[in-house]
Amino acid sequence: MVFAPSYVVVFDADGTVLHDIDTEDGSEVRRINQVLSPPEIFLDDVNAQETDGNRSQDYVIKPNYEIDLKEFEDALEAMDSADTSQERGDAFEEFAGILMEAMPFIRVRERNLRSRTNELDLVVEYTGADDTRIFDKVSSDFLIECKHWSEPVGSDPVGNFIQKMDKLSVDFGIIFARNGITGDEQTDGYGQIRDAFIQSEKVILVIDDEDIERLLGGKSLYHILDEKYYNRRFDRK
Repeated sequence: MVFAPSYVVVFDADGTVLHDIDTEDGSEVRRINQVLSPPEIFLDDVNAQETDGNRSQDYVIKPNYEIDLKEFEDALEAMDSADTSQERGDAFEEFAGILMEAMPFIRVRERNLRSRTNELDLVVEYTGADDTRIFDKVSSDFLIECKHWSEPVGSDPVGNFIQKMDKLSVDFGIIFARNGITGDEQTDGYGQIRDAFIQSEKVILVIDDEDIERLLGGKSLYHILDEKYYNRRFDRK
């Protein structure tokens, strides 16, 4: 697009001028507005034209990610409006499950699994994909811990999560923590996460409220996890 004091020029992908007005016909203005209006669904992958044309506008579709916005918003509202800590925790686990299963190659196998030795919020399985994903580099089953706490999660709960991973021979986990993890890369919760990677190559990623805001802004969870995995893998700040 080109904007100037007296005209607007719109080009298509091939450089062809679609409209050129000089503050004259109102119908042309309406036509340009129609051309430039956002699509009913958001598509940014190369196979966008192959997507079902009848899909509701309440979906966001991106590579490796497809989510029903109403389901997402309802789960977020349920989490924020819950009256008790138990209800908030349950709603947060449901919310995390919805986010994970928005990736077409991920399914939640268990919720609130009580094994002989552990209590597990979510057990998630990577079912495989045509192209390489970050999950190809770790165990196909992995763990998710959900902490809907008003304070950052401290080193003891993080250490307990690492112990669960040890007992189950799992090398990948995600902690959903509304207010993040204590410390920095050298101390407390984050320090333990870094040490677990250095000492035994266990990858633990943290999703907090800042990441949820990024999701609301249009980022996909897979993109966020891929970014965090890369930063952990190369020990980036």
